[in-house]
Amino acid sequence: MKINDSTGRAPSLFDAAMVAEKRKRESYESDVVTFLRRGELSIVAAIATKLPDVFTGEILSKLDLLDTLNLAQVSKSYRDAVWSAGGVGCIGGKIEAHSLSLAQASKYRNVVDPVYWAARHDNVPAIKALVEFGLDIIKLSSKRALTQAASHDGVAVLKWLIDAGVDVNKQNLIGITALHMAAQEGHTHIVMDLIKAGADVNLTTAHGRTPLHQAAWKGHDGIVVALITAGADINKVNKSGKTALGYAERHNHEKCVKLLKHFGARSQKGHPAVVTQ
Repeated sequence: MKINDSTGRAPSLFDAAMVAEKRKRESYESDVVTFLRRGELSIVAAIATKLPDVFTGEILSKLDLLDTLNLAQVSKSYRDAVWSAGGVGCIGGKIEAHSLSLAQASKYRNVVDPVYWAARHDNVPAIKALVEFGLDIIKLSSKRALTQAASHDGVAVLKWLIDAGVDVNKQNLIGITALHMAAQEGHTHIVMDLIKAGADVNLTTAHGRTPLHQAAWKGHDGIVVALITAGADINKVNKSGKTALGYAERHNHEKCVKLLKHFGARSQKGHPAVVTQ
């Protein structure tokens, strides 16, 4: 019987299975590296689909900058890992080592916005690292970072961005602001922080929707109150002819309906809505 030199005992079936699993994982990781360097991203994507957990941070240390950026394009799980705390530091170091600017690195479409990914994960150290590597956080993609922080309850990153001077009223191509996203997703603390920072509660999207429309649509009654208290136009009609009350009624958010009526919301016919007990 073969004895395990490190333990002085015969390997168990469990030990053998663990060794086999480790070798299998190492083999797949090696394949990921090989195919990335060949530019065969579709094969890497297939591996990611079959074994979504095969990725480990160790892969990053084996790749050069361009390989790492390519890896981030393959799948969401890889992209998230690349822009995690360790990943951002690794990317920053690779960028510095290759004398490649973050603007140049951003040509990789799905990696595009490192601040976007750091904001998505509420990762302040990552943003600080990127700034140290020369990223102009105000000039580049600030609206995407802010809306991501607002959408994913990134309280720490949102505060950092506000303190850094990012415009809280920046709108994307269809007019959505960070306040729209926070109101829609029900992140009350984010809503309050944005209002305190000067967010316009009545900015409309391309479809005429205000943050109050979003909150009423999703039934976030606490946010409805916060927005109205901050001066939201309770009877604003969007381009589809809907008010906040109309959205709350349509989606059966009874508490929101009562609150809106209490604050004087008019029915779609233009008459004050009747408050019922």
